[in-house]
Amino acid sequence: MSYRARIYLATVMLGGLALIVRALLDPVPPASLWFTCAILGVLATVAQLFKAEGPGNEGPGTFAFFATPVFLFAGVLLLPPPLLVLLVIIPHLVEWGKAHWDGGAHLQAWYIQPFNIAMYILAGSVAQWVYLTQQASLQRLGITSALLPILIAASVYLLGNQLLLGEVLVLAREVSWHESGVLRLKNLLPEWIMLCLGSSVALLWTLDPWLILPILCSLLLMYQALKVPKLQVEAQTDSKTGLLNTRYFNQSYVEEFKRAQRFKRPLAFIMADIDLLRSINNTYGHLAGDAVLIGVAQIIRENIRDGDIAARFGGEEFAIVLPETEERAGCAPRIA
Repeated sequence: MSYRARIYLATVMLGGLALIVRALLDPVPPASLWFTCAILGVLATVAQLFKAEGPGNEGPGTFAFFATPVFLFAGVLLLPPPLLVLLVIIPHLVEWGKAHWDGGAHLQAWYIQPFNIAMYILAGSVAQWVYLTQQASLQRLGITSALLPILIAASVYLLGNQLLLGEVLVLAREVSWHESGVLRLKNLLPEWIMLCLGSSVALLWTLDPWLILPILCSLLLMYQALKVPKLQVEAQTDSKTGLLNTRYFNQSYVEEFKRAQRFKRPLAFIMADIDLLRSINNTYGHLAGDAVLIGVAQIIRENIRDGDIAARFGGEEFAIVLPETEERAGCAPRIA
């Protein structure tokens, strides 16, 4: 990690720590707000632990969907600063502890979760200040509607989170802002919807806490719906390499073969295997062999065209279908 990235991480975490200390100096909130914080904290923790994963845009990776912003933004609108920082800290600490207990790679680097906590505290605190300031200004003008302050606060919260996150990706991973994707509409829109749901939770909570149940049901339905594409991809792909599995490849190949015959179009078919993979497994272990398989699959994925079909055909075998490709082009060195 670069020196600039380390400085940035330290600055954000110190900023979050300063807001935590400042919040602790505020008066102790009333019991009713502690109850609100407890309910939102439980919901936020469940949302943080039970994420919905969907297939990524490229390769075998996945994207993770969290409903946590719904409850964190509700806290921005409902809770004073001491309870807001508590609402942010608890779910992320629980997730951090679970990640270390499971022993996986998720959140193993010590700075990731402290940065996440600081990021949400900074964005939430600024959004809360904007909300209260705008609300007070409108009240002085005799306007009692809370819609405009909520929309402004949600915009500040969303952009604050995305900008803080984007900068660490740019510095730590050395990617451009465009490559980070944090400001793309397809990434901003789901977050914006979560914040709108969070504002609904806050407004309904002030009327009757039981009124938030329909929103919780909609989140559950959304969670279930997001799992369907991942299940479909898992049924079609090889879990180790992210290429198609044999069963789905056979179906795709038959369809392409019939199409080529029907329209009298060229079709190339490549079969390949990795020499001495068994020797690698015996000498260095199966993890090393898996790394070789994953690396070869990545090379294939990076060098085929969008319309080509690639699969892991067996233990160490790969198959590629090249539509609209003559025999000579199919035999040409296409893969580095």
